[in-house]
Amino acid sequence: MFIGNVNVVESKKIQKREERTKKEKIKISRSTPTHSTHEVCNETMLDISDSSTEEYNNLPSTSKGTDGLQTTGQNRIELPTFAQLCDRYRLSDRSAAAIASAVLKDVGIISEEDKMNVVDRSKVRRARVKSRQRFQDNNEVYQSSLL
Repeated sequence: MFIGNVNVVESKKIQKREERTKKEKIKISRSTPTHSTHEVCNETMLDISDSSTEEYNNLPSTSKGTDGLQTTGQNRIELPTFAQLCDRYRLSDRSAAAIASAVLKDVGIISEEDKMNVVDRSKVRRARVKSRQRFQDNNEVYQSSLL
């Protein structure tokens, strides 16, 4: 039986992929939540509804990476009410992101050292699409219940 030549390029891709996954697993296993983000959210956002409070409690954590630099997880905060208001007042994604980031900075969630929770226009766009889809789904359910 004869086996062909080894594909060097594909082998290097596989090795690099394995190294990345190994580093990511090490990074995840070493991650520990920081103090300031959760505490600031809980102290300053007392009058937020229950669903919004859950979103702020699920803030991503930061940790020290293998090279000693601070690394961050992904910012997965959902913004359904904010997206609805942006649609209602016809704000552009860019201006909505600027307003959201400015408010977060004034409240103390964003600082010069910790810019992890900055809201960019892509995040606003995704939140708007998700909000519109939820509204459309709820509207269809409501209309079907009337029949």
